Amino acid sequence: MAEEDEDHEAVARLRLLELLEGDDWELSERAEREGKIALHWLHDRTPTQWELVEYVISLIKSTVEMRCSPQGDPPGSTGIAWQMTEERNIFIKLRICERRIGEEFAYIQSIHESVHTK
Repeated sequence: MAEEDEDHEAVARLRLLELLEGDDWELSERAEREGKIALHWLHDRTPTQWELVEYVISLIKSTVEMRCSPQGDPPGSTGIAWQMTEERNIFIKLRICERRIGEEFAYIQSIHESVHTK
């Protein structure tokens, strides 16, 4: 089972990178608003949308664990989200969504300081 989870994580990492680097992404209003606050330290100023995305890309390329989180009730009914919490305790949640059948994009749902301590 753990090996299967690792396979799903690897596939998700590759697809998310492909979408983010291919400019097929959207930021939620919350992710943009809270991400600009949480990542202000990056450039000692408010980051742009693209700088937020670049930060997410850098985490996906790193060894930060990416956790699968089934969404909805029952779990998985509204899809799967992928969550990461990096060393500065910044929490990121993103999903692979479809605009139309076969037309995917990466949706960055949350970027904020985690309320949970590591």
